[in-house]
Amino acid sequence: MSGTQTKRKLAAVFVALACATVCFGLDITTRNGTTYRKCEVVKVEPDGIRITHDAGAAKIEYEDLPDALKRQYNFDPAKVAAYRKVIADAKAAAEAKAKMEGDRVEAARRKAAADARTEDERRLALEREQAAALEVARAEKTKRAAEEKTSQENREKIVGFSLIIGGLFVYFIPSIIGVRKSNGCAIFVLNLFLGWSLIGWVIALVWACTKEKTNG
Repeated sequence: MSGTQTKRKLAAVFVALACATVCFGLDITTRNGTTYRKCEVVKVEPDGIRITHDAGAAKIEYEDLPDALKRQYNFDPAKVAAYRKVIADAKAAAEAKAKMEGDRVEAARRKAAADARTEDERRLALEREQAAALEVARAEKTKRAAEEKTSQENREKIVGFSLIIGGLFVYFIPSIIGVRKSNGCAIFVLNLFLGWSLIGWVIALVWACTKEKTNG
């Protein structure tokens, strides 16, 4: 066996030991100085590795790994950048979609609010119209009632006046009948002052109807 082959076998053994150390109980110090102890790699992602350590769990991006671990996990800045761009684009698309959905929901909410305001305004306008119609109807009813009351009062006045005129006419019938008599004045006085009593009125009527005596 040549010395070159021996060196290759030893290198392979060292690499295997290094991998075993990385996978089980490795202490990792990142480029920013953070140290994770007793680390175990649980997942290899396109932009870094996820580990568990004695204090919990963490994700270390490839840029923060020591150079040996970068080489071990085949760190390729171009591939990482491409992956991160895909993630960023997907996130931007999701945010844009969420924004569009939010805008749609907001537009729907505003439309619903505008429709509700329009409906409220229409309802209030209808209520105002109904109130105005009721007020007009009340005014018309009040006007008709006033006109009917006035008409009734006028009728009552006419009837009362007619009754007074008729009563006066009846009361002064003796005076009317005896107006052409020579003693018509006396008949009128009797009728005026004693006609309210039936006897006085009858006497005045009989007197007015009595034929006067002529001389000769």
